[in-house]
Amino acid sequence: MWPDGSWKDSRGAGQLNEEGSPTQSPSHTGTLFIDPETGSMRRTIVFALCLVGSFYTAFYLVDRGTLPRAGPQALFILLLAASLWVTEAIPAFAVGILVIGMKIALLGKPGGAFATTAHDWEKFIAVMGHPLVWLFFGGFVLAAGMAKTGLDRRLAMLLLPRFGSRPSAVLLGVMSVTFLLSMFISNTATTAMMLAMLMPLVASNDICGRYRRGLLLGLAVAANLGGMGSLIGTPPNAIAVAALAEVEPSYQIGFLQWLFLGLPPGVASLLLAWVVLARAFASAQATIPLDFAEHTSDHGHPASPQQWQTFTVSVTFLATLLLWLTSQWHQIPTAAVSFLPIVVFTTTGVLGAKEIRGLNYDVLFLIAGGLALGETVTETGLSQWIVARLPLEGFDVLGVTILMAYLTVVLSNFMSNTAAANVLIPIGVTIATGFEARVALPIAFAASAAMCLPVATPPNALAFATGYCQVRDFLWLGLLIGLIVPMVGIGWLWLTLDSVLALTTSGDARPQVEVVIGPRQAAQGGDAATSGPLDFPFGVDFDRSGNLYVVEMTGGRVLKRDVRGKLTTIAGRPEAGYSGDGGPAAQATFREMHNLAVDAEDNLFIADSSNHCIRRIDAKTGVVTTFSGNGQQGFDQDTGNAKSARYKKVISIAFNPSKDALFVADIYNVRIRRIDMAHDIVETVAGTGRSAVPRDGDAAVASPLVDPRAVAADGAGNVYILERAGHALRVVDRQGKIRTVAGNGKKGYRDGTALQAQFDGPKHLCLDDAGNVYIADDGNHAIRKYDPYTATVTTVLGRGHGDAEYTLNKPHGVAWHDGWLYVVDSGNNRILRMRP
Repeated sequence: MWPDGSWKDSRGAGQLNEEGSPTQSPSHTGTLFIDPETGSMRRTIVFALCLVGSFYTAFYLVDRGTLPRAGPQALFILLLAASLWVTEAIPAFAVGILVIGMKIALLGKPGGAFATTAHDWEKFIAVMGHPLVWLFFGGFVLAAGMAKTGLDRRLAMLLLPRFGSRPSAVLLGVMSVTFLLSMFISNTATTAMMLAMLMPLVASNDICGRYRRGLLLGLAVAANLGGMGSLIGTPPNAIAVAALAEVEPSYQIGFLQWLFLGLPPGVASLLLAWVVLARAFASAQATIPLDFAEHTSDHGHPASPQQWQTFTVSVTFLATLLLWLTSQWHQIPTAAVSFLPIVVFTTTGVLGAKEIRGLNYDVLFLIAGGLALGETVTETGLSQWIVARLPLEGFDVLGVTILMAYLTVVLSNFMSNTAAANVLIPIGVTIATGFEARVALPIAFAASAAMCLPVATPPNALAFATGYCQVRDFLWLGLLIGLIVPMVGIGWLWLTLDSVLALTTSGDARPQVEVVIGPRQAAQGGDAATSGPLDFPFGVDFDRSGNLYVVEMTGGRVLKRDVRGKLTTIAGRPEAGYSGDGGPAAQATFREMHNLAVDAEDNLFIADSSNHCIRRIDAKTGVVTTFSGNGQQGFDQDTGNAKSARYKKVISIAFNPSKDALFVADIYNVRIRRIDMAHDIVETVAGTGRSAVPRDGDAAVASPLVDPRAVAADGAGNVYILERAGHALRVVDRQGKIRTVAGNGKKGYRDGTALQAQFDGPKHLCLDDAGNVYIADDGNHAIRKYDPYTATVTTVLGRGHGDAEYTLNKPHGVAWHDGWLYVVDSGNNRILRMRP
């Protein structure tokens, strides 16, 4: 709750000294559970409880089998950091340092849970040199120069009288100047300076008590909201920008872009707050005396600066601001520009060793720790694991954005807003894959809107310490601001975000695509490619060692590409047939294989489609057998075991993540069937044999299907069904209920809201580690992505997504392996892989 000594979050104080500077009053620590009067023992106990609780949860309470390889360690770091930030058992900046240290200790061991080489730990400390750390350091130096020369105070005294002397105008002037200064200077320092100027007026009898409270509340609100206005206004802004750059490096949001994104909602929120305060704390006086600034004491402030120092700071400030605003054209990174005031002020002597030592280095450690935490959560796959377990079904992008924004407001009232952003932004960008900026930026905005309590932010505490404001003043005003700011920010972003982000694209934002097998150039005119080693491939899968297996629909072969890139034929002959059971797979014949699946022991299961059965190739002996079906089409009412089961064209098969069940798309029996591998039982999961569109919410086993072309199961027990002629994606949930989640049933091509999206004869699907569904949209020659958390469909390859050489021609297969999406580009006789 009580901040972290930071730039917009600096640990303020409970009262002002005689110079108007904040003191370190122990009465306003803002700690949620720690009362400093009881000493360090309670802090030690709380720290121990956080440590033990986080360790137990990460390593024992959570099912470690569901976590990624380094998931338990990453979850331990996340839980411990979040709990320490909330309880403030140790200072917030110390938590940032602890995160980096724990990352080195738990993830830095070569050959351990995460690191692979002896030097990988060095990457963990590279965050201290992150451009955003230097950006804020440059901002600190610039603010220190302005404070030393009194440039900030002169600017305020110059601007305030221009707003007029009417009470509402004076209030607007105070709020506007505070907001402006707070865009570049610590909100604590800005509030302290403005209070020092206003105290002669506040303490006098020239204004009524009601208006006095409104003036102080307006000052605090403006200092808080000022952080929204610029990239260096508050650490959550920088954390959001860093997270977006990590997800999509082609987007580089600079100083100018942030002004377009953050300044308008900040100003709009300021004006709304002014209207509320002007009405709620109206003064009966016609005018307010504006000579209060003339009586402001300079006692305790440094001696008047030399003229050359003021000139140097003024010119450097303007030059830095100009370079920040024009970085898009001169291509000097925003963080690099920050070295201008650092170099000029230190080499000219504007700032000496004393002033440099007095900068807020604790904030830099907090930012670096937050960046390290974000990297840990995302790179280990923990964020995807968390998101997959959040109850977000039915939420669209807007719903997720609103939820995350208001969650940020709530948490930021009880912990540092920087700490809240450190925890929530990595999760937010993972939830909204493809729409990361629409969630990350509102979280940053919302972090500036938490001000419900006197100790929620330093400006609040400084205003409260004057003795003129009451707790209930902050409560109702904070609730109002907390409701207004997220909605204003989200509304503005929905109107302008795409246009602003389009200005930030650096270089080509096309996906990373590679050819794995086959010709690099796509065939021209839609004809099938004739060169290369493959003959109309349809499906791929991987074994535990990373070897890639391919089945050909017309070529009749099963091929293996080992991890060294060597391609060999392991099964099948060019002629179609149904023979070879009990002998070497290389002598067997198949008929129109459509795809394959590899079990936990690396045995291959093949959808021998027109033989109406599933064939099995033993990993150890290479012998082929018929695993399920007998080569004759039909339906056995699920009365026997796998061997005796009958199918009517096995079009697709897929194991669930635990490999204990094999799902079968029995297309002409219009059913999805499941084979229990341990008990050799076949059962119907969905479909009745009748072809029709199922009704949402009905039992899947009692519902018709159109024509189930492919099937895939996720780790939560949901079964996705892709319908070719139905042009739709459906899901059977853990309760056995079926519903349509993507596609409106009409043939066509449309991205966007999932239920309004259109497909054209989709042929196959797979799931990534985060639960996103990738679809081989054959008729549209594209790979589509369904995001279950945002309920949207996007195109990731084909239809202009990717270079011309990676144009698709009737893609029939997709598979996810080791962070790559593998695409069977059937008409081009090749296998591609891409990072979506």
